[in-house]
Amino acid sequence: MKKYRSALLSFSKSFRDMNQQELQALYNWYVSVIPKRIQVLTEAVKGTSGYESWEPDFSPDSLELLGRWFAHTIKTRNRTREEKKEIYANAPEWFKHVKVSDETLTTQTLSLAFDIGMYVGQVFLKNNPRLRWFHELRRKDDIHYGYPVIAGFIKEICFNPTHMLRVYARKLMDKENKSTLKDLYTIWIEKYMELPDVRLNSRSDLDQGMFQKYVYTSRKRET
Repeated sequence: MKKYRSALLSFSKSFRDMNQQELQALYNWYVSVIPKRIQVLTEAVKGTSGYESWEPDFSPDSLELLGRWFAHTIKTRNRTREEKKEIYANAPEWFKHVKVSDETLTTQTLSLAFDIGMYVGQVFLKNNPRLRWFHELRRKDDIHYGYPVIAGFIKEICFNPTHMLRVYARKLMDKENKSTLKDLYTIWIEKYMELPDVRLNSRSDLDQGMFQKYVYTSRKRET
């Protein structure tokens, strides 16, 4: 892989501690850097021996080779004692008896998951016109609070690229992931796109009650 420029993913405050102006600025930044981050990702993939033929054409088929590349590229490191203490300190009481993994993903791998999440999000949007980026700022108890998500699925479910790709990467790390990246996309389309072809004209459609309730994609937070 050619030299990869990691995204800056370290924030001084959690999303729930940010005010709405800070979160809006973060959302605007995220959307604005999608083309640049996909270009960085493309250079990294095509700069890897055996993956020079990959083309970021936003087709579902492009996820097949990208997913294999990610599985080949993923790296881990040992989790520090301080990191484990911080996890337990911020966790609910029931979690304090759960063993935290000794391994965690490297900063570069998390950045790659971030970039691939953006690309997967664009694959959803470019192949399904009713889907849109959406920013949940109304409920702090929502697991997606502050995150850019893909909205427009059946039953008001949303796809959180950042969260979903981190989970996907962790399963690769733990050797638990038997599904491909294309499988992830296909499952979501088959399970959550069974709606009449009603297109959203603008983000205001979302704000006027289209997504008043969210069915969480996962209630299990990352450890």
